[in-house]
Amino acid sequence: KLKGRPLVGAIGSIGVRRDEKAVAALVKLLKDPDADVAQASARAIGTIGGEAAVKGLEGALAGASPASQLALCEGLLRCAETFTAKGQSDKAVAVYDSLRTLKGLPHQVRTAAWRGAIIARQKGAVPLLLEALRSEDSALSTAALRIAVEIRDPGVTKALAGELGKLPVERSAQLCNVLGKRGDAAALPALTGLAKTGEKTVRIAAIRAVAEIGSAEAAATFLELLTDQDGEIAQAASAGLAGLPGAAVDAVVTRTLDSAVPAVQLKMIEMVGQRRIVAAMPSLLTLMDGKDEALRAAATKTFGDLSGPGEFPSLLEKLEKSRSPAEIGAMERALGLICGGGSKPEGCVQKLADSLSKAGPETKPSVLRILGVNGGADALKVVR
Repeated sequence: KLKGRPLVGAIGSIGVRRDEKAVAALVKLLKDPDADVAQASARAIGTIGGEAAVKGLEGALAGASPASQLALCEGLLRCAETFTAKGQSDKAVAVYDSLRTLKGLPHQVRTAAWRGAIIARQKGAVPLLLEALRSEDSALSTAALRIAVEIRDPGVTKALAGELGKLPVERSAQLCNVLGKRGDAAALPALTGLAKTGEKTVRIAAIRAVAEIGSAEAAATFLELLTDQDGEIAQAASAGLAGLPGAAVDAVVTRTLDSAVPAVQLKMIEMVGQRRIVAAMPSLLTLMDGKDEALRAAATKTFGDLSGPGEFPSLLEKLEKSRSPAEIGAMERALGLICGGGSKPEGCVQKLADSLSKAGPETKPSVLRILGVNGGADALKVVR
């Protein structure tokens, strides 16, 4: 009896009630000349779901207008979702497979059908997922990458890792990102291998994925890449190593401070500072007494950044003996921070005052500056 918008509203209400006895009446309206009525019927039938709903919607697809075709497909996708929710995955797969193989459907319908077909297959999803990933249809391959993040089956990680290096450069880089988001350490062997050789974009993506997985096993790979000839690769490896969590990684960094390669030692000194590895401070002290001026300066700076009141005496002693402007500047900064902190060392001003008689001409100005900034009234007496 109803027409136009009132009829559309009634159809929507019938869909919400999910009464399968209404499907036959709604199917008749799929051919209604009012496009709004036909499309509302398609969606309502999909919301109700069931085998009769699927049959009615599929029967109306042939010859439907593009707008009505989209509504019919939406109805079929809703039917498949209902089957999945009821644990009837075989029926859901049949609907999804029917839609994804139809020609001329809008891309959003095809990708939704592929997604549903893959996820509904559960443990049997890998072959279809890889088919979509390898597709020349960029919309489908992009959808496959998104779907791969959703499927938590560990077997998917191994299958995806096996595709690395076989795909075009851009897609390989995107797949690295997906494997990083999955966070499964099973991908590490493939990712670390890719990080060491190949196209630069993919290497950097692989390094970042390894860092995102966050396994201490990756530390060795990052250490190896720190001296890569490509500065961007080395920088990515440095950032990856800095972000790896855990005491085991701290221990690797500390041990590598004893490396015979100065370039590696410099990187490790920087890493100690980034990771705040207080346990490495004895090793830094040793480097501060070495022959390499660059290493001494870097070690001094990092030691100063990590220092607290307990390191005040040793820093002050080294300042008195230092002759390098870079080292003097780093120690002056560290001592100033310690003296100006909330837990100022006991007798700080007096020790600085006593240091004036031991300091050389290069270091005496630094001691005076520290006194001037942090000594207060007591420092005035010393200076006078």
